[in-house]
Amino acid sequence: CSNLSDTTQNPWNNTQKVDQLRHMMVIKKDCQGNSVDQAKLEKVCVDDGVGVLNKFQLKKSGDTALILKSGADATTLKNKIANQLPQHSVEKVSAKTPTITVVGLTREYGKDELLDMITKQNSGIKALFESDLSMEDRKFDIVAVIPLRSKPSHYKR
Repeated sequence: CSNLSDTTQNPWNNTQKVDQLRHMMVIKKDCQGNSVDQAKLEKVCVDDGVGVLNKFQLKKSGDTALILKSGADATTLKNKIANQLPQHSVEKVSAKTPTITVVGLTREYGKDELLDMITKQNSGIKALFESDLSMEDRKFDIVAVIPLRSKPSHYKR
């Protein structure tokens, strides 16, 4: 188990590596409801070396979505679209926060009780809480403790 108090061992603290992860961008329709011209988009991507892994239309909005190879590609694309196709706005889609659901709790626990139980049973999480990182950097919180629909006497968090 790695020591999370040593921030050099935490992969999320390495911004260069995080920037190399895939990024999703959405190119919105213009004011008239027109999607981005696919030929112009392709030209921007090819001319500027933007690594596109996948391109598709969002079903509900009809906007164009791109999965890019890196954060650098996302930044390049956003800047080039702003300059060359200003009628279209570009949004970076942020990753969803990972969640964990624990089912089968036999009563409704308080937030502090659950945090205590989790840290006692998971040494990696305990090391995270004992580290010098601020609470915002730890990105761990109890969101809710609710009864299961199928078994109202059992809870999940």
